[in-house]
Amino acid sequence: MITDSSLENIEKSKYFLGLINEEAPYAHSAIIGNKQDLPNAQKVEDIERMMGLKTYAMIATDSGNRDKMIQIIADILDMSSEVSPLLKPLFERDQLINDAQKALENGKIEQAASSFQKIGDICIEIGDYSLGNEFYEKFEKLNNYIKNSNL
Repeated sequence: MITDSSLENIEKSKYFLGLINEEAPYAHSAIIGNKQDLPNAQKVEDIERMMGLKTYAMIATDSGNRDKMIQIIADILDMSSEVSPLLKPLFERDQLINDAQKALENGKIEQAASSFQKIGDICIEIGDYSLGNEFYEKFEKLNNYIKNSNL
C-alpha cells in the first residue's frame, strides 16, 4: 500500500489496510510512505507503528525510485535475484547478514561491525529506514566496544 506520509492520509489508509486484512489475510503486505520530503511527513518509524506493517520511505518524484520500487516489491515478495538485476542489493544485504553472524560467532568483531555498517547503507538505499537504523545501531555498539577494548 502506498500512502502519502501526512498524518491525515495515514489515518485514512488504515481503513484500506483493514479491507486488505479482511479480504486477503495471507497477502504479503507493507506500506510505502510517499512524500517523505515534505515538512508534514511522518517519520517511517512512526508510520510503521501506526499501521503495524513494515514501512519503506519514498519520494515518488525522484528519478531513481523506479528501481527502488522494484527492490521494495521484491523484498516484500521474497523474490530471487534471477527475476531482475535490480534485486542485487537485497541479496548482498542477506549475504552480509550471514557474514556478520559468522564473524560474531568467530570473535571477529571488526569484521562484523563493518558488515553491519554496509547492511545499514544498503537498507537506507532501498528505503528500509527502520532496518537500516537497526544495523547502524549495531555498528555503533560494536564500534564503541572496539574503541573501549583498545584502551
